[in-house]
Formats: sequence, structure tokens, C-alpha cells
Amino acid sequence: MNIPNGTQTVRFNPSANPWKSEQINHATDQPFTRNRIDLSIGGNYLRPDQGNLEQQIDNLIREYNRNQPNSAELDAGEVKTFVRRLAENADQLQGTTINLADPELGLGRKDEIKSSHLRDGFALSLKTTSTGTDANQQEVRFVDVDSVRFDLRDRENLQEEMGEVNKNLSREERQQSSMASRIGNNAQDRLEMALARQGELEQKLARNEADLSRYQTELGETEAGTPRHLELERIVRGTVAEQAELKREQSTLNQTLSRGNPSLNQLHAQNQKVEHLRAQKTELQAQLDAMGQPASAESPATAAEPTDAAASETPADPASTDIQVGRQSTSLAELRELPPERQAAKLADMSPEAQRSLLAEMSETERGTVKTAVDKFLANHADPTQLNTRQQQQVEKYTVLQQHLDAPLYGSGEGTPEAPPAAEQEIPVTGDQPAAAAADDDAAAPAAEQEIPVTGSQPAQPAAPAAETDTPSARSAEPAGATAATPAQPAARPAARPSGSSAVSSVEVSGDTPANALLDFRGKALQHNGQVVTLDSFQQIADVQAKFDILMKVQDSQLRPLLASLPPEQRAQVRGMATSVVQNRPAAHNPNIQVIHTGGSTVVTTASGKVLTFNNAPYSSPRDIQRANQIIQILDELEKPYQVKPGDTARSIAEQMFGSPFHANAIFENNPGLQQAMVRNGQSTDSLYDADLSVYNDFRRLNLVRGTAPQVMVQQAQRRDERERPEVEEETPTAAAQ
Repeated sequence: MNIPNGTQTVRFNPSANPWKSEQINHATDQPFTRNRIDLSIGGNYLRPDQGNLEQQIDNLIREYNRNQPNSAELDAGEVKTFVRRLAENADQLQGTTINLADPELGLGRKDEIKSSHLRDGFALSLKTTSTGTDANQQEVRFVDVDSVRFDLRDRENLQEEMGEVNKNLSREERQQSSMASRIGNNAQDRLEMALARQGELEQKLARNEADLSRYQTELGETEAGTPRHLELERIVRGTVAEQAELKREQSTLNQTLSRGNPSLNQLHAQNQKVEHLRAQKTELQAQLDAMGQPASAESPATAAEPTDAAASETPADPASTDIQVGRQSTSLAELRELPPERQAAKLADMSPEAQRSLLAEMSETERGTVKTAVDKFLANHADPTQLNTRQQQQVEKYTVLQQHLDAPLYGSGEGTPEAPPAAEQEIPVTGDQPAAAAADDDAAAPAAEQEIPVTGSQPAQPAAPAAETDTPSARSAEPAGATAATPAQPAARPAARPSGSSAVSSVEVSGDTPANALLDFRGKALQHNGQVVTLDSFQQIADVQAKFDILMKVQDSQLRPLLASLPPEQRAQVRGMATSVVQNRPAAHNPNIQVIHTGGSTVVTTASGKVLTFNNAPYSSPRDIQRANQIIQILDELEKPYQVKPGDTARSIAEQMFGSPFHANAIFENNPGLQQAMVRNGQSTDSLYDADLSVYNDFRRLNLVRGTAPQVMVQQAQRRDERERPEVEEETPTAAAQ
């Protein structure tokens, strides 16, 4: 006899037309007989062909219960309800033999399952134990009930858990309020400032220790008596003194936090309890919202769902989608009545079009509040190994919503053309137009965000704002050789740079766009050579200029993982390009110089006639300068060894430094021997990502990225650090000798 290993899951939706007794008791038109379904109770089989099936059930249960303890007795009403549900779905269970006394079914008198649970939706998982053939040589199979999931019971459990969480939350909030009142003097504000300062001190001490190590190493390699050696000695002494001062402040702050009963530290612990319970409440509410209300009586008939088959969803009708979007776009007032966590849950369940439509109507403050709730939800569900299928689906929905929240919205919905921001407007100024008039006409758009071609008859000084532009590196401006007699024409979009052209562009997000596509600051998908760029495909791009253009355009949330993926030589080149953008800023915004943009660079003539040439000059708007500085800052953080603190794990370091806990594997890849040391210390492979790394003395400093920065970049970083410190009077060799 063949014994297969597979299981079958049959989904029972709430019945549209519950079967009546006469249908079950009919002797000739029996669904069980037609579908060769046998039902047994304690080894005795029901005989549907003899009619009066419900009476047979009563008799068999009476006999069965006579030989069972009270805890194992069957409930006749529940058994009859379950048999009716089987009859409604008999075509999904052809050739099956089921034992109605199986305790997994939950049909006993003393269990928690009631007839109401059976009348609502549930999922029945059956495991085939053996197969055979009947008298007609048709296959039959004997099954055990593997599990039953009742929708109503799940909702009741969640509601019960929600009630317990609400009770605990109310108690802890009262305790929190009492502690804050007893401490007095704006305790919560003082605690917030103290914790913020505590974090700053930890970061400064970590940077200070790294700087001290670097200076001490250089001091040991520098010849004694040289000016640099003397300078380093003073820097080391100053760094040690600064470190001692920071530690004194840290000690004083810790005493302040622990003073009193209750103390600020105790209030902080109480705040964390309350925050944890609020997060639990938010998650439970999201689960309840996802489950929705019980299905209506019009629900379609159920269908078998093999556990190893992927379910497919039927696309919604376009007309119904439009109606749904219309309904949701008019419910903004209702949405505003909900707390932020509920708003996020409602928005996440909407279609992308409906999300964009509603978000476009919300204020920046409202969107920011929802974004905070979305970020918190994703942070609480960051570990994919701890999520069930439904939670993974929720994470996917919240991730899409997060992308829409990160993308600035310039239109109010579908069908409304996107108005370009002021940064992309080009306003020609003719030679006979006064500069002041031009400024008045464009008062609505920031001058720093305009691209204004200047003719030869216009005075040089008012033309200075034209150097500041919000165009990408593919733009160039008209040559400045136009004569005064020629009226100025609107500046055309420049061609891509003749050398190093990256062919980076943006397209609207569509249904075919990959979920992990890189998005620009407007929420459009970034393309390279006509292909949408993802994190994986970004790593395969060989053109460093193209990568730099993508880094200058990509959203903030995606920047750090991209920089972390760069190999050492490309990091050095990207750093050089970003430094070039920052260095161009004084030239681009000085009213006393003449600026000419060419295809790949900018030629600057100063008031004294000195000619300077800069690369990457088309990146000169305030947003560009900010992004270039951001790139340099993140590269500095990634290329410096990370000082491990107590409680640090691979996952938490990856989230802090790379922007996502899913990059935790890079910590082990870039620090050979760490994983082996953890395994030798008794860590299992399943717990590596969440183990405290501070106990491994040989790995107190971790490399975050592959390789190290070239020496020239190290020197640049040192010079930046030295510029940020108080000036140290430098001794001349003569003074040193004296």
C-alpha cells in the first residue's frame, strides 16, 4: 500500500447557503456517496445511503461517548455542523476517509471550539496516511487531521491578547506618569536631552579613540625632532586631554541619570516598557485590520489549496479599481481621525494608485507622522526569519508605502501631470531686461533654483545666480560668447557629456518595476542604459561616473547600502568626484567671477583674471552640494574601523552603518576569523547575527567595507580632522631647537 507524504489544505469560507437537515438526510442524492467520502466515529462508519444521517450521528456519538472520559466526549451539535460543512465542499475531498473523532478537529464537548467557529471560515489540513482501492477499483485514501485554523478563533485570540495588552499598557502608563511627576522639573524633557547627550558622548569617545590610535601610529613612524613629530606630540596630548574631559562629562551625566528614587534611568526603563507595549498594540491592531471582518454570505465556494503550491490572485477589474481609488481619496477626513499606526495600516492595504492619491492630499506633517509609524513597523519586523507568511506580506506592503512616503509628490493623483519643480525651470534673460525686473517676475521661484542664460549685454554681477543650478551632470550651458545684438533664446537642454557619459535617467514606476529598484528624490525609478537599476545591478555597473550620477540622484534611504557595496578603488574615485563637487561651490556662487559650463567641466575666470577648471561642475545646486558632502561623510564612517560597543550585534551594526539589518553578512565577510571565533565560543550558526560582539577582544574594531582607502584619502581625512580641531601653534625648527 502506497503511503504518500503530501498534505492537502482545504479552505472553508463562511457558507453562502448552509445545508439543511433534509439535504444531509437524503438517501439517494448524497454528496458523500457521489464523492466516495467515508465518515467514521470510533471505528463505526456512517451509512449515507441509508438516509437519516443526523440520527445515525446521534446514535454513534452516544455509543462512542459511553466508552470515553468526559474530556474526550464528542459534541453532537458540532459534529453535525462539521458534516454539513463537509457536504458543502464534498467535491474537494473525493475518495477520502475521515475520522470525526480525531481530536485535532476540535469537535469535543470540553474543547474551546464551538459551532460558531465551524460556521465561520476555517482551513483544514489533511495528511494522507495510506491509500487503496474500493470495490469499483477507484482509489481511496485514509487521512489524519494535521491541523485546523479557525478564522473566528484567531480573531478571538487576537482580541483577547489585545485586551491584555491594553490592560498592561494602561497600568504602565499610569506608573510612567507617576514617576515623571515624582521626579518633577520636566523629567521627560531632561531625560531626552540627557540620553541624546549620552549618545553624542559615546560617538565622540569612539571617534576620539580612533583618532588617538591613528595619531599614535603616525607618531611612531615619524622621525623625532621634525616639525610633524612635534605637532603630533601636541595633538596626542590634546587628544588624551579631550578624551579625559569627555569621560568626566560622561561620568557626571551617568550620576545625574541614576540619582534619586525614582531616577531618570528608572523613568527611561519605564518609557521603554510603555513603548514596547504600544508597539505590541500596534502590531496586534495591524493583524486584526489585516484579517478584516468575517467574510460575507456572498463569499465564493472554497477550493483546495495544496500547501506546496503558490496561490495566484485574480487581477482586479480596472473599473472596480477606479471606484475603489475614488472612495479612498474621499475618506481623508476619516483617515485623519485614526492614530498614526492605524493610518499606516489602512494606507498599506490600499493600491499604489490610491496611496499616491491620498498622500498627495496630506500635509507634510501628516505624511511625516505616517512615515514614522511605517518606519517603526518595519523596524519591529526587520528579521525575516521571525516572520510568518502573513507578516511577510505585510512587510512588503509597508515597504511599498515607505517608498511612496520617501518620494516627494508633485501631483495629486493619477491623470494629473506632474509639474516640474522650480529647480528645472529655465528662464531666459535678454540683454535689455533689467536684472531687478527679472527677479520680480520670478519671485515665486527661489533664485538659487533657476537656470538663467545670460547674454553679453547683461552686467556681470547680476548674472551670478545663474551659476547655481539644479540640473544633473548631463547638462551644460550656452557658451558665454553670445553678442549683445543677438536676443537671448531659452536655453536648450544640453547634451550628455561627451566623455564619461553615464546614460542615467529616470522613469515613472510601473507594475513592471522591480520592488527593489533604486528611486530618485521624486520617487521615479533610476535607469542606466535603459535598464532599471537595483542594488544588485548597481554593483555590476563598470562605469564609475554612472555610479556617481546614480549616487547623486538616489533617495537618502538607499544611499548608504550603495556606498557600502563599492569596491575600494571605486570608493576612492567616488570620493574624489564628490570632493570636486564640494570644491566647485565657492566658484559657482561668487558674484565676482565669470562661470562657463562646458560638456564635462566648468571654466572659471576670477576678477584678477586667473583661470580655473573644475570637473563635475554641473553639480552645483544646494541639493548637489549637500548630497556630495553626505557621500563624503558616509564614506568616512564606512572606511574607519567600527568601535564595537556593549550590546552591538552584526545585525544592529549593519542597520546603523549600512541602513539595513539584511546586510549583516558583510560584517563577517569583511572581518575574517570573526565567525570562527564565535563558533568556538559556543555560538550556533543560527544565532551569529544576534550575538553580542563586544565579548570578542580580538575584534573590538571591525572593518565595515572591503579594503582600506588609498593613502591620499587617509591624508585628506586627517587634514579634515585637523581643520576641525582648535588651531595648534606650530613650532618652527628654530624654535624647537631653542
